[in-house]
Amino acid sequence: MPRQCGGRVVSALRRRLTVLVGVAVALAIAVPSVLLVRADADRRAEALDAQVRLSARDITAIVGEGEEAGALDVEAYQQVPRAPGAPLTAVVGDDGAQVVADRQPGDALLDRALVLSDRDESDPVDAPGDVRLVALPIIGEDDQIGTAMAWSPLQPLRDRTRELALRTAVGAIAGWLLVCGAAFVLIGRAVRPTDLAVAREQAFLADAAHELRTPWAIVRGRAEQAQRDGVRDEDLRVIVATAQRAGDTITDMLELARLDAGRAMVVAEPLRLDALVATCLDERADEASRRAVRVRLDAPDRVVVPGDERLLARAIGNLLDNALRHGGEGGVLRVAVRERPEGGAEIEVEDRGPGIPPGQVDRVFDRFHRGAGATAGGAGLGLPIVQLVARAHGGEVTVHDAAPGARFVLRLPR
Repeated sequence: MPRQCGGRVVSALRRRLTVLVGVAVALAIAVPSVLLVRADADRRAEALDAQVRLSARDITAIVGEGEEAGALDVEAYQQVPRAPGAPLTAVVGDDGAQVVADRQPGDALLDRALVLSDRDESDPVDAPGDVRLVALPIIGEDDQIGTAMAWSPLQPLRDRTRELALRTAVGAIAGWLLVCGAAFVLIGRAVRPTDLAVAREQAFLADAAHELRTPWAIVRGRAEQAQRDGVRDEDLRVIVATAQRAGDTITDMLELARLDAGRAMVVAEPLRLDALVATCLDERADEASRRAVRVRLDAPDRVVVPGDERLLARAIGNLLDNALRHGGEGGVLRVAVRERPEGGAEIEVEDRGPGIPPGQVDRVFDRFHRGAGATAGGAGLGLPIVQLVARAHGGEVTVHDAAPGARFVLRLPR
């Protein structure tokens, strides 16, 4: 349940970040897209106005340059080539009657043209029929002799703007979906360390509660019995041993938490690995004697490697404790320290116990894992600590079948 709760928190964080990125990207795409479409529409509108204005001026020049300056040159107008898509034009006499035209302009459009001509306005305007219109007066020798009209429908311009807006919207949505998908993946990778950290913290709390429940129950039970029946040496012995075991478990779990989070400071200094192994064996001489275990140390050469003495002593001690615990009474514990041909060094710890069942070889480094038939006295954290210490030094630890027994090899780089 705690792991699922933490997963939901991280998943909610991932979704929230993705939504925020999506909104930001949507704004970043939408604003330029709208500005692009509007700029294109304005550019096309200006180009259309320029064409309409130029067509009206051309007609004014052509029609007003006849042989008789006081008459409209209709023949010259009719001979002007018409380009496809060009603005439509018409020429109106001074009496307001249409003379010639590309297309019938309609009464409303004609009336508006005459008004503009009287005002002598050369700027295009919106006119009836949903068109842009320019109407210029045609001046003879003394007075106005007619009006030159040029107009162009606005619907094609709107259609092109609508088409551009549609294409831009499709491209923007596709780009937005692509960016959001990529953001979801990248944010997932970015929050993965957070997810792992939350998972480690919750696993630590769950494991701590699980491992300390039994010692706490034992201590409480013995204390209540001593309170009820009087203090006995056996009760005190059990309480002390159980408290020691709980304290060791807490120490191991804190060490694991620091190694997991990368907070365990690895102070790499040159150290005598052979001497460190010998010291760790000396510290466990009484335990080996009590179990009648014969210890054989094979360290003929001086082996120096860079490493953290405290962490390596912890890892080596855990390997030795594991071998003593599972090697059986009256067995043999063989420890070897040697340099590796490719550089670095390795420590080999081999016992003659029952060994590791084939189905459990891949689980020996799992936390709180105890093999079938394991005796009391260990919380199943020693070997995971060895693995993390090895990785913190850039090395590795492996387990092999010794038939009988098990052989662990701790390799450290140069």
